[in-house]
Amino acid sequence: MKPEKLIICGWGPYKDLVEVDFDKFNGRGLFLITGPTGSGKTTLFDAISYALYGALSGEVRDKDRNSVRSDFAEAETPTYVELVMTHADKTYRIRRNPEYMRPKKRKNGENDFTTEKENAILYYPDGKVVEGSKEVTAAIKELLRLDYGQFKQLSMIAQGEFAKLLTAAPKDKTKIFREIFGTGIYERFTANLSARAKKHYVLVTEQKHKLEEDIRLLAVGLDETGLEEELKERFHTAIEAKYWNNEEIQQCLESMLEQAVKGHKEQERLYRQAEEKLETLNILFTRKQEENKRVQEYRSALEISCKLKEQEGWFAEKEKQHQDAVNAGWVELEAIKARQENAKLEALKKERDTLQREIEDRQQEKQGLQEFWQNREKLQELIGIKDKVEKLSKEMAVLEKELEQKQVRFAKGKALYQQKEQLSQAKKAEYEEAVLAQKRAAIGLAATLLVPGKPCPVCGAIDHPNPAKLHGEVLSEQELELLKQEKEEREADTANCYQQVVVLKTQTEETQVRLEQQKLEAAQLQEQLQQPTAPVCVEFLKRSAGEATRLWQRNSEAYGRVQTILQEKENRLQQVMEQGKAQQNAVKEAISGFRQALVQYGFENEQAYQKAYLGKAERESLAGQLEEYNRRKAANKELLEHLRQNIIEDTLTDLEPIQAEISISRNQKAEMLAALKSWEQCQNELKKTRKLCKEKLVEIERQSKEYGCIKELENIATGNNAKKLVFEQYVLASYFEEILVAANIRFRKMTGNRYEMRRTKEVSDGRTKDNLEIEVMDYYTGKPRSVRTLSGGESFKASLSLALGLSDVIQAMSGGVRVDALFIDEGFGALDSESLDQACATLMGLVESQRLIGIISHVAELRERIDKQIVIEKSGMGSKLRIVEGV
Repeated sequence: MKPEKLIICGWGPYKDLVEVDFDKFNGRGLFLITGPTGSGKTTLFDAISYALYGALSGEVRDKDRNSVRSDFAEAETPTYVELVMTHADKTYRIRRNPEYMRPKKRKNGENDFTTEKENAILYYPDGKVVEGSKEVTAAIKELLRLDYGQFKQLSMIAQGEFAKLLTAAPKDKTKIFREIFGTGIYERFTANLSARAKKHYVLVTEQKHKLEEDIRLLAVGLDETGLEEELKERFHTAIEAKYWNNEEIQQCLESMLEQAVKGHKEQERLYRQAEEKLETLNILFTRKQEENKRVQEYRSALEISCKLKEQEGWFAEKEKQHQDAVNAGWVELEAIKARQENAKLEALKKERDTLQREIEDRQQEKQGLQEFWQNREKLQELIGIKDKVEKLSKEMAVLEKELEQKQVRFAKGKALYQQKEQLSQAKKAEYEEAVLAQKRAAIGLAATLLVPGKPCPVCGAIDHPNPAKLHGEVLSEQELELLKQEKEEREADTANCYQQVVVLKTQTEETQVRLEQQKLEAAQLQEQLQQPTAPVCVEFLKRSAGEATRLWQRNSEAYGRVQTILQEKENRLQQVMEQGKAQQNAVKEAISGFRQALVQYGFENEQAYQKAYLGKAERESLAGQLEEYNRRKAANKELLEHLRQNIIEDTLTDLEPIQAEISISRNQKAEMLAALKSWEQCQNELKKTRKLCKEKLVEIERQSKEYGCIKELENIATGNNAKKLVFEQYVLASYFEEILVAANIRFRKMTGNRYEMRRTKEVSDGRTKDNLEIEVMDYYTGKPRSVRTLSGGESFKASLSLALGLSDVIQAMSGGVRVDALFIDEGFGALDSESLDQACATLMGLVESQRLIGIISHVAELRERIDKQIVIEKSGMGSKLRIVEGV
């Protein structure tokens, strides 16, 4: 990246737009940025850094980035930087502004300022545009393949920064180079090794603790088992030792497991014997219990049989009652039929009476509407006339109101016209008087030109016995013309007003004529309504036309409805009369059938049938009782025959002795089962512990091997080795030596081949593992010495060489990335004349590679040695700059 042009506006000490054209230096060479302290020398590099990355070069500046707007700038002056640069033979342009307060474009209210948001725009050579602060920064990083930190390291040697690095403690150098070369990964690698070693150590320890816990837990439960005491004592002795013999413990577990298996088999045999004995007793008890049950059932069946015989007479009477009730039920069917036919006859009679009453009511209603029906056509005609009269009345009311309004407007218009006419006449008289006065004035003015004894310029006479005189004030031509315009405007306004009055008069007269016509028509229609008519018509005409129309429609519908209903009722009455005659015959036939049924089913009279009759529920209940008695009787007979065949003798067996023996046997079985479960639990616990012991011992051995390997690597990486060198320090030492090789190329040249920087091979402090100390080989004495013994000028040469060497190494490590511009903000004031020449010669050597190098300094000697300059002038109103192109 090489800058071609930098534009700064309202930035820092620069209140106006400032343009720095680097092309005037031909794109290469050494130039000086000079000016008094605080004039804004470093601001130029700040502006380049901000344009590219939106960041500033110094820590304080970077934290105070929102105050970069110039305090000297006018409120309307914008704040921004614009950079034109070349990269890979292509030209790019960047414009970026910070967030700051600016005046509103349109002032509204008391607050006249608004916030200008931070923004950036990048213009590519092909016309592509990227906008947005974050977006442009990302695009620049991708284009230059450098982030802000790397760009700052490659492009800017800040004041005192490398002098500090030169004499910094090894621990501080480690932090600096860790950031520069990103070797934190090796430190994290070492920390990861330590964490993994600790993790595996914890895993091994946990496995051992778990194994001990499982075995001790097993030992607690072994005391309650039936294992041999000698074997249990041997196991306790093995686990109570300070250092466990895992082989001895495993042998004890195997022996105890063999004994537990044998004990379990023997206990299982004893449990089966107890189980078989208990099962035999249960079978005997069940058989005897069943025999007792059958004997009890046989005795109960005999008792039930006796009770059933006692109830035979009572159920015989119930059988007779049920049969009579059944016969009465058949007679009841004929009685129901007779009642139904009689009910139909009564219903027809009732309907006949109802129809007769309704017909009389409808005939009266029809009679009430008869007069209306006879005059309905005349009524319709009169209602139509009344409707027209009402509409005309409404229209006349509207016309009367309209006429009144027009008469008022006409009167007002007439009065206005008369007023305007008077004003117009007055203005006309005023104008004519002014014209006449002007003519008189003209004559008087001509009289002033007469000279005694000379001819009149008008008539040529010499004598002037009575010349005209000037009278009063005369209007000018302009004033007269203005008065004429006022006269004509009033005349035009008066004429316009007259036309409006004429129109109002015409409209008023037309409205009055229409009103008179409607009054005449309404009177004629009213005469038609006054002619003699029927009473019903008089009654209708008392109502409004709308009400009369609705009443006419209701009466018409009512008359038609009454007529229809009356016809329907008369037709239905004729049908009911005919049906009544037929129903009387049906009632006679039903009564005859009922009497025949009494004789058929053996009833002497109607009272006997009613006495025997039972309802359906009562008959079903009685039938159910008879059916249940017969069923119980048959079932009891069958059960007695069956039980008589299945009992040996009619005696009961005592079950208590058998129950007592079963209880004893059940307790013995429970004791055997508890002992069996104890042996089973012991066997399972031993198997489980033996398996866990084997698995954990294998896992402990595997984890221990892995822990050993990782621990050995950790010792090597953390410096617990023969050379006491940490892994990261080993990598950093390699980088450091490359930097020193590149730095010594310039350092030897600037010191006349007297000095060479070297990395100290031995650690100065045995308590640390850092190895980045610098010593200087003095070829005048042939002995190395500490870098801290260098003078101020020699220290500057060393720090400058170190900075340039670091720049070379970083560019080489960045995949060939090259920044063709370097700014040096360093203390050249500490150099003598010879050293200054050497430093400039070294920097000129960099120029040969097409680099553009800017030195930021106020040292006067540099102005004599460097002819290309950017001179910054400081004043109380801000700073300005000018470019000196040199020879």
